[in-house]
Amino acid sequence: FLFAFAIRVFWGLRLISIEGGGFYSASDDGPSYGLFAENWVKGFHTGPLSTYGGFGYWVFLGLIYKLFGNPNYYAAVIIQSLIGATVPISVYYLAKMASNKTIARFSALFSSLSANLIFTAVIIGMEAVFIPLVFVILAMLVAFIQKGLIKKRFIYPVSLGLAIGITNIVRAELLFLPLVIFACLILFGRNTFKINEIFKIGAGIFAGFLIVLAAFCWRNYFVHNQFDFRSDQAAIGFSLDEKDFH
Repeated sequence: FLFAFAIRVFWGLRLISIEGGGFYSASDDGPSYGLFAENWVKGFHTGPLSTYGGFGYWVFLGLIYKLFGNPNYYAAVIIQSLIGATVPISVYYLAKMASNKTIARFSALFSSLSANLIFTAVIIGMEAVFIPLVFVILAMLVAFIQKGLIKKRFIYPVSLGLAIGITNIVRAELLFLPLVIFACLILFGRNTFKINEIFKIGAGIFAGFLIVLAAFCWRNYFVHNQFDFRSDQAAIGFSLDEKDFH
């Protein structure tokens, strides 16, 4: 973890020194997310905030700016590096479950040194949070199933659903993942779980996911009078500028 963290921080700080004030431009979407985060800290809102695809990331970035200065590239790089450094831990766990400790160690090392993972961990972009969260979801799912935890206590499938919901807010591509997991359990898990256990697990995952989904549905209703969870990313795009904030 510390090795992966150190590499990411070093590269992030190096990138800041190279780009300077143009740090946002190190990624294609960086200028848009940076603008959204900075204006959110100032009290502006980007149209229907909670229906914008990937709004979770720039709200996360905005919280960093609120705490450490608006904007603060160094704080963003360090905190994102901490999150990004969890990927090798998840990879190690998954590889250990699938193979052995030796393979797991090599897998963790390679993920620590992966240029793509290092780069996406420190730039301004939703991938900095989305990728680690996806690996956490995979590790949770494998652990809960292999250890039988997912059928012992309802809190385990609910926590998995919460993790999927939070990740979906960061990047709105996991809307149907709870249904996919439930379908896979029905099709392939009958030898491990009883049918009533599968439905209980599915109910827990859906419950956790809907808790997160409902949170910004209600937010949209109170702020915009629209009970809506859809992503308007296709309509809004990344073309907003200062005049579009209100």
